[in-house]
Amino acid sequence: MKSVTEVTEFDKVKEFISENAISEPGRHLVLNAEIFETPEEIVKQIGYTTEARRLCDLNLKLPLENFADLTKSLQDAKRGIKLSAVEIWDIANLLRNSRLVKNFLDKNQEEAQELYNISVELFTDKPFEDKVFDTFDNSLKVKENASQELKRLYQALSDTLSHLKSAN
Repeated sequence: MKSVTEVTEFDKVKEFISENAISEPGRHLVLNAEIFETPEEIVKQIGYTTEARRLCDLNLKLPLENFADLTKSLQDAKRGIKLSAVEIWDIANLLRNSRLVKNFLDKNQEEAQELYNISVELFTDKPFEDKVFDTFDNSLKVKENASQELKRLYQALSDTLSHLKSAN
């Protein structure tokens, strides 16, 4: 007798769905998904899918973008290893995504109550986001006005360079 996985061609379904994942971590989760076995878990998951489909039908799109795999970065941070600007930027983007998704589901909880209930567990840290995005530009260079001291140093450098050019 064939297993449920074989009958449903679950591996083919996972491969098809994974091709539409918006991030590598999402793709990995899809490809490693297991079939739910208990009726309660199946009903719960169908409910999530139904709510997500309802949002799509209403042309309401979750604000999802810029998902990086932060597994190594978070492990390094826990071990006290300093993170690079890219890793800090990626963490700030994840926090922003969490906040935006949480706010989106809060506004649309009438359409997706169960998804909203999950979203309340998302961690957000707007002050950290602001600090990162106020410190780095999109190319991850430190902004000249990232702090008063840095702003003063950039101004002094600019004045010195101007002075040197005029002296030549």
